[in-house]
Amino acid sequence: MKKILIIAFILTLPASLSALIMMSFDEPNVLRGLSHNSITDIVEHNGAVWMSTGAGLSFLYFDSTFWNQYDSSNGLTSDAVSAMYSAGETLWVAGNYFDSVGNDEYTIADGLFYTSDDGQTWDTLKPENTKGVYKVLYDITGIDNLIFCASWIGGLIGSFDGGQTWKNIYFSANDSITATSPSYLVEDTAIWSNMYFSAAADTTHRDTLILWAGSVAGLRRFVYSAAYLKPNSRYILDYVAGDSFVYVCGDRGLTRIAFDSTEADTLATFFHSSFESDGLPGPTVTTAYEFGGMLFVGTADTIDGNGTGVAVSDDDGISFSAGLAGLEDVVGPGKYAVEFVSVGSHLFMAALEAGLYVSSDTGGNWQKIYLDPADSTLTNSRNIIHSVAADSNNLWIGTDSGVVLAYISDLGTVDSTKYSVFDDAANSGARSHKVAVQKIGPSSDVVDSTIIWSLNHPLDTSVGDYTVFYSNDNGTTWKTDNLNLVGTKYNDIAFINHLIYLVGKNVFNQSPNRIFWYPTPGSLIKDSQVGTITFSGLDLTSIYIRSDTIFLGSENGFAISPPGGGANIVWRIYRANLNPTAFDKVNTYTIPYLSGNFVNVLDVQPLNNGQSRIWASTRPAAAGQTSAISTSTVNGLNWNILLDGTEIWNFAFNGPEVFAATSNGLQYSPDTGYTWQTITIDGVLAPPASPAGPDTAANLVPFSLDSNTFVTAVTIIGDTLWVGTLENGAARIALADFGTDNWEIFRFYDDRQDVYAYPVPFSMNGNEYLYFHYPVKKEGYVTIKVFDFNMDLVATAIDNQYRTPDIYFTDRWDGRLEAGGPVAVGIYYFKVSVSSGETYWGKLAIIP
Repeated sequence: MKKILIIAFILTLPASLSALIMMSFDEPNVLRGLSHNSITDIVEHNGAVWMSTGAGLSFLYFDSTFWNQYDSSNGLTSDAVSAMYSAGETLWVAGNYFDSVGNDEYTIADGLFYTSDDGQTWDTLKPENTKGVYKVLYDITGIDNLIFCASWIGGLIGSFDGGQTWKNIYFSANDSITATSPSYLVEDTAIWSNMYFSAAADTTHRDTLILWAGSVAGLRRFVYSAAYLKPNSRYILDYVAGDSFVYVCGDRGLTRIAFDSTEADTLATFFHSSFESDGLPGPTVTTAYEFGGMLFVGTADTIDGNGTGVAVSDDDGISFSAGLAGLEDVVGPGKYAVEFVSVGSHLFMAALEAGLYVSSDTGGNWQKIYLDPADSTLTNSRNIIHSVAADSNNLWIGTDSGVVLAYISDLGTVDSTKYSVFDDAANSGARSHKVAVQKIGPSSDVVDSTIIWSLNHPLDTSVGDYTVFYSNDNGTTWKTDNLNLVGTKYNDIAFINHLIYLVGKNVFNQSPNRIFWYPTPGSLIKDSQVGTITFSGLDLTSIYIRSDTIFLGSENGFAISPPGGGANIVWRIYRANLNPTAFDKVNTYTIPYLSGNFVNVLDVQPLNNGQSRIWASTRPAAAGQTSAISTSTVNGLNWNILLDGTEIWNFAFNGPEVFAATSNGLQYSPDTGYTWQTITIDGVLAPPASPAGPDTAANLVPFSLDSNTFVTAVTIIGDTLWVGTLENGAARIALADFGTDNWEIFRFYDDRQDVYAYPVPFSMNGNEYLYFHYPVKKEGYVTIKVFDFNMDLVATAIDNQYRTPDIYFTDRWDGRLEAGGPVAVGIYYFKVSVSSGETYWGKLAIIP
């Protein structure tokens, strides 16, 4: 929602913020009309319609006919209001005042006022970037305790605690630098990105807030998601796929990624995270597996810490229950699940020092399996299980003494075992940290060969080496015939048929055939949108490939990409944002999506399908750009430009209907912008509220606002459409009457003048009648005469007409002389005489 205040002047101009708090206690001035005919904004607040005017604030309770006013005389510290925002019981107002230096007049931002009792008390906040020259707040928006302000030079600022503290919201690191630039010239394009004029909060996306903010350098879409709607883990331990989701296991819970959604849709549908509050027995999720319609997860208190148990979910990871029978020992130091795998109806779990477990009833009951039954102690390194992989009815198991091949019976028991022992030595490590099975063939159903891989880590790094082994003869012999596979700590492995992907310390290694390897350092794994975000120097912890998508985990976030070759892979990197005051992502939109890069008005239209449409008034910031409406659905993916060449100042919506306040009248679209028409506002002037009684219905004055009227504000309150203008006051009409001449027009009324004529100045070319307004305290007969500047009688407008007492009357004159011709241009006086003895004088002006 946008304001007119000083925009013409502005456009000609060649961390936590402290706030000064002041309070005032005042009662409003009670008026019989608006405090000023210039309206810059209209909002609903606490059972009243509030308007920012050229003389402070005017507001009208829905059940009253009297207007109330606040200005610098009774609560506000300044009269020029540039923005308003209603948040529950609190009304926020941006104040300004004018000052002159030499021949130049400046608008000085004067901070924020807020009231929670309809203005009886006002608190004043003056955060640093809300006060001073050029720092006018042109828009305020938010939800609940979140408040955002768009400031011309002060930038985009926000409060996340109801206004107690404030911070700048920077689109980029460069904005934080240019924000301190001493140059305030519009021609200095370096600061355009941090010059804001509009803001709108879109709350139609579950618990995700979309903050749209308009600057001189385009439109920004800031996304703030609730913790459960975004990734929370920095250290990624494992990836697991289900039927509809990929599950990311990490140090701060479980995050699932939807296959049927995209991040461009919204983080709210792309991600969902679960925590201890959702039933997880520990904060760190070490691994997960989907089996039999259930999701099983292992948990711990920290990375490499104490196991806290295993939990299961029957709703795709939304909620969990723990305490599975037989897993009481999967708790404590070094005892947590690290991998699950299934063989037929049997689910197996590797749990480090807790050993190997199996369940044959979909996780209801578990039994421990000893790979070397003759020695079930932890001193037997075969009982320390790091990994498990399935190949038909066989299990490949990674232990502290190498790889074990276990042949599984139909009952889920081990029929026999085969041991492949590795030693800590040169080019060898004893521990099989990860085992994996590679199937090579023309299709998933036709397999030409099977290769078993083991990523080995030394138990003693002073003796052994990190080494990658493979076997193509079912574990009879193991090879490591490439220097790329020795000396680098590899953590995980994945395959696409014959293609091999290895991840480890600062490396993403690829091979088409086990012979040639193409390592990519972490520095070349960079975000495609923000190139400074990379995996440089990080430990790459896990990898998973589903169909045509690679999921890559690290010690600081994860990346997603279609597979490709080397550094040519296009990655999107996601990192946990644990700062609730920092946005989770941001998009920017400029020409040609917009008609112009200066975005001075924003509003959000909720749609019936649960989506929303963003409406922006876009203005030229440089040559070749135009003024128009730029609008988009689906979070900024599809843009349309409407009413090209029109300056827009405000929007309002009623279902598919769109109302636009423009410099050329009120524009209306019944079909979400496909067609438009200009609305002429025909109706009557609302009689000034009268302590003596209302005006008679017979004396209501017709009034019109044509298509050339400069309309500055429009809003819908309940079932009523309200419109504000630059010079002609405000108007309202019931939505049910829209399209008729049932408008009611409100204008400025000076309480000090009970007798007046309007419109003044009066032109017979623009107005049909001139109206006289006056009180009658005692019944009698009224005569109204008009005199010229020399006090010669010009016309008798009303001659000896009976009027009842205690009421205000409005009578009209057609502007003609007694002889019938038009009165001459000039200054005139009128006299109202009542036979009871009352006499009133007034002044008027006639123009061509």
